Amino acid sequence: MTFTFSLVGDLNSGGVASILDAVILADAFDSTPSSLSWNPKADLNGANVVNILEAIILVRYFGLGS
Repeated sequence: MTFTFSLVGDLNSGGVASILDAVILADAFDSTPSSLSWNPKADLNGANVVNILEAIILVRYFGLGS
């Protein structure tokens, strides 16, 4: 069995929450699972909507990582 861990806010699995992750979040902003722009990785709080709450979470962890 293999487990994969990622940092909160690290949407592109780059090892750090960065501006690249903010771009991914921005592309999915204001989306839900039925939206064409939906990206489940951007739904950081699991509420099935990407909104300002995800941006706040990303900012909290911005710059953290390897």
